[in-house]
Amino acid sequence: MTRHAILLGATLGLLALAPPARAADAEAQTLFDEGKRLMARGEIAAACERFERSQRIEPAGGTLLHLASCRESEGKTATAWTLFNEALSAARTAGRKDREQVASEHIAALERQLVRLRIVVPPAARVDGLIVQRNGKEVDAAGWDVAVPVDPGPHQIEGRAPGRRAWSARVDARIGGETVDVEVPTLAPEEPAAEPSAPPPAEPDTGDARRTLAYVAAGVGVLGVAVGSYAGLRSMSLRDEADRSCGGPAPRPCPREGVDTARSAQTFGNVSTVAFVVGAAGLVGGAVLWFTAPSQRPLATSLLRGEVRLSF
Repeated sequence: MTRHAILLGATLGLLALAPPARAADAEAQTLFDEGKRLMARGEIAAACERFERSQRIEPAGGTLLHLASCRESEGKTATAWTLFNEALSAARTAGRKDREQVASEHIAALERQLVRLRIVVPPAARVDGLIVQRNGKEVDAAGWDVAVPVDPGPHQIEGRAPGRRAWSARVDARIGGETVDVEVPTLAPEEPAAEPSAPPPAEPDTGDARRTLAYVAAGVGVLGVAVGSYAGLRSMSLRDEADRSCGGPAPRPCPREGVDTARSAQTFGNVSTVAFVVGAAGLVGGAVLWFTAPSQRPLATSLLRGEVRLSF
C-alpha cells in the first residue's frame, strides 16, 4: 500500500472518529452526510460536489478537511493543497490540534507531488492593456513569471490586448515536482480593415447601344409594314372573291364557301391592322433612338483611348 493511500485512510478514519460538528443549517448537514456516504462507496466526484455545496452554505473546518481529502482522491493536487492550507488556518484559529495535524501532514505530502506552471511575460511582450488568462481566468500581473501550483492535466493560456491579435497556447502539465514554462509572445498588431474599393468610373454613353436599338426597332417596323401590306392585299383579294361568290357585298344571302372566304378576308384585315400599328411604332421608335443618340464619343474619352490626336 502506498504512503498516499495510508495517509488518506488515516485521515478519513480520524475524521470519522472525531465528533461531528452540529450544523446550524439542515441542508448543509444533509449534504455533508451524503458526501461521506458517497465517499465510502467510491463515488468521488459526486462526494466532492456535496462537500463543496455544504461548505458554501455553511463553512466548517471539518467539511473543509473532507473536501480537501476528496479533491486529493480526484488527483487534483493543487486544489487539495490549497484547501488543506485553508483547513490548517481554520484549525489553528479554532484551536483544533487534531485537524491541524491532519492538514499539516497532507500539505507536506502534497508539496512533493505538485505540478507548477509559470507564465513568462518578457518586458517586450508587456504591451498596454495586456490581459493574460489561464483556463479562462485572468492572471494578475503580480502572478506573471511566478511558478504556481496547478492541477495535473491540460491548461489553456491566452493573451489579448487592445489593437493586438489574440494569442493562445495549450500545455500539458502532469509530472509531479516539475515546473512547466509558457512564454507569452509580443502580440502582433491587428491588420487594419481593408477599405472598400471605389467602383470603376462609368463608361460615358457613346450612343452605340442606342443606335443598335434603333436598328432593331427599325427592322421590326419594316417587318411590320411588310406583313401589314401583305395581309392587307390578301384581305382585299379575299373580299372580292367573297363578293363574287355571294353575287355582291353583304347582306345578300351567300353560300357556305362565300361565308368562309369573307371570314378569312376579315382575319387578314385584322392581321394587317395590327402589323401596321407595330410597324409604325417600330419605325417611330427607331427614328427617336437614332436621332437622340450622341453623335460621337466625348473628346476626353477619345483622347484617353488614342482615337484623337492633337497637332499644333
